Amino acid sequence: MSTNTTSTRTPKHAPNPVWAAIFVGLSTIIMTLDSTIVNVALPSIADYFNSPLSSAQWVINAYTLAFASLLLGVGAISDFWGRRPLFLAGHIVFMLSSLACAFASSTSGLVIFRGLQGFGAAMVFGTCIPLIADAYAKEDSARRNRAIGLSMTVSVAAMAFGPLVGGIILQTADDFLGRGVWPWLFLINVPLGLICIIGTLIAVPNTYKKLRAEGVTAQGKADYLTVLYTVIGLFAINYAILYGPQRGWGNWKTIVPFIVGIIVMAVMIWRQKHKGDEALLNLNMFKIPSYSTVIVLGFISKLMSFGLFSYIIYWLFGVGQRTPIQIGAIIMLVAVPMIVVAGMVGPLGKKIGANNVVAIGMGISAVGLIVGLAVNYTTNWTVLIPALLLLGIGGGFVTPFMMDIAVSVVPPQKSGVATGMANAAMPLGTATGVAVNGAILASHVNNGLDDNSIFASLPADKASIVRDMVSTGAADKVGGKVADVLPTDQAHALNDLAIHLCSQGTAIVFVVCGVVTFLTVFLSKWGIRESDRWQPDSATSDADAASSDTAGLQTSGD
Repeated sequence: MSTNTTSTRTPKHAPNPVWAAIFVGLSTIIMTLDSTIVNVALPSIADYFNSPLSSAQWVINAYTLAFASLLLGVGAISDFWGRRPLFLAGHIVFMLSSLACAFASSTSGLVIFRGLQGFGAAMVFGTCIPLIADAYAKEDSARRNRAIGLSMTVSVAAMAFGPLVGGIILQTADDFLGRGVWPWLFLINVPLGLICIIGTLIAVPNTYKKLRAEGVTAQGKADYLTVLYTVIGLFAINYAILYGPQRGWGNWKTIVPFIVGIIVMAVMIWRQKHKGDEALLNLNMFKIPSYSTVIVLGFISKLMSFGLFSYIIYWLFGVGQRTPIQIGAIIMLVAVPMIVVAGMVGPLGKKIGANNVVAIGMGISAVGLIVGLAVNYTTNWTVLIPALLLLGIGGGFVTPFMMDIAVSVVPPQKSGVATGMANAAMPLGTATGVAVNGAILASHVNNGLDDNSIFASLPADKASIVRDMVSTGAADKVGGKVADVLPTDQAHALNDLAIHLCSQGTAIVFVVCGVVTFLTVFLSKWGIRESDRWQPDSATSDADAASSDTAGLQTSGD
């Protein structure tokens, strides 16, 4: 698609940009919060619908995959629809789908509505940065950049706050629907969404009307087909990964979706390559080492952190025997240091270079993940404290620099596309992490159970239930589930095995994530380069140069 714009456009800024930033920022918090708020409720949801682990995981992945897929194109699509209209439409989609989630009659229905939630969230999140930027006058670039940076950091941290918010709701809400209290996790989005919509209508300017009046609008066609290819490809690949341990990696039901996903993604990439500068996914940007490094780091950092949260929560439920609120409070050990550190590391980037700061952050995160190996040796949840604190500190070093680097190495007119791809990498990493880490855990659990003679004596229906219980936060309840078909001593022995396999599998996931994250230390150090930063040439007008208010990319040791 083509989005020809001029460099002289001067959108009307908000009379009070702080209020605009508050309502837009609140919206981004809600959208990212919803990617993890249901984590503590997955055992309850799985129990209510009597669904297996693979189905429960889709409650998370449907949201994050839809979110990531549409983020690729929402910035460009907003050039046709307008930023505020698309932002408001996203809120409406998000609210209606949240309402549908609360009244879903099956796991499949819940997954579908969660996917719609993800689409709505992408429409909101993908337009938040331009809306905040438009709210401030050009000469107020310092406050604008500060508002954008704070909004992005808090929205990322909100993912870590999600389990606590979910835990509080689960333990304080009333079961007025007779479906358990988990529907409240979705119903709460309705009043919050209304507040954001009303606030947006009052405080956020509709710059698109002014741009249309000035003739500064996008030309060409919105590339919806690329978004569709991305959705189909990513869902197919994740479907194969999630169901691989259950059906077998050699089963055609695993192989076919994986191949289909790869083919569809290959077609999408081929199509983008031939669209050149009009591509929704501008592949030429990946030729810039700093940019491609940021994309990889964004993907891996979320795959190895938020993609691991579900299984930390399962361990805390099934082995640590914590309540939802306690689990949420424990996960806060990631969020609090992330916010604190993120607010302090800016000057450090100027002193030692963004590449070194990011490398330090990834290194700290890697150490935290390796420390998580301790879950294999005890059922005491406190062994997670150092691991989670280090993950939060590491994330605080990395998060503030990612978007700055992404936009500082491309021309200003490409910053929207650059931001879209960088934003999409993070939720895509979370979704892939849920699938891959779940496959590692489930494979270990299945192998351990298959080698056990007591488990082999179980009826097929009981065996299937036990497999899912071990992997979905109910390992400590296995003995009670099989007490009617096994002698007491064997039931106790199987219960002990279930707890051991859950702990051992979780430890393996921690170590795998730690090793991969450690490798990114070197990628950060040498992949992010000062020489990649975009500089306007002599032919660029002063107005064009002034339109680029991206933060400087400082590196050292290139």
